[in-house]
Amino acid sequence: MYERFVFFDLGNVLVNFDHEIAVRQLAELTNRSPDVVRQVVFRSGLQDRYETGLISCEQFAGIVLEQLQTQRSHQDILEAISAIFEPNEAIEKVLRWLTSAGVPLGILSNTCKAHWDWLRHHNWPVLDGWFRHQVLSFEVNSMKPDDGIYACCEQLAGCNEPHIFFMDDRVENVAAAVRRGWTARQFRHVDELTTQLVDWLASTEPR
Repeated sequence: MYERFVFFDLGNVLVNFDHEIAVRQLAELTNRSPDVVRQVVFRSGLQDRYETGLISCEQFAGIVLEQLQTQRSHQDILEAISAIFEPNEAIEKVLRWLTSAGVPLGILSNTCKAHWDWLRHHNWPVLDGWFRHQVLSFEVNSMKPDDGIYACCEQLAGCNEPHIFFMDDRVENVAAAVRRGWTARQFRHVDELTTQLVDWLASTEPR
């Protein structure tokens, strides 16, 4: 379908976030300790189940309410876990450059519906109109570094594996892409990414 394709991770690439913000906000909301919140939401695997699409927003919030023994609303819980992001404005120049070069872009992210809806509601330029496809774990029922989510991307990109470039802040997610033959790099900062993309574009220039 495409001669080459670039997939961007979402968290700590396109937008910055910290799960500890969610822990603090839930602790304040429910009057429970941060450690109890971490156990209920993260250590128990509940957040992973939610991000894999195994439970709905309502089910996730209901479990949190029950486990933290609070009478707050489902929406209160979903807002507390979602208001943790800010845009990485520095990466906009990379998006603009690749788009002007005619390179199609996509998002490949482990995320949940509440986070994705919260981000779309804010209409930040970094997420506005750049991407042909979004491959989101809660929609495809697979999370990086599992093979399934990468296979979904390959079907959408429709090009051979070295012609797919991917960056992610987590080493294990990059390694999984490399094992499939992708060109993948750990994201640290925009200048390094730009250099990596220049080299990749030169090596995959259509002949």
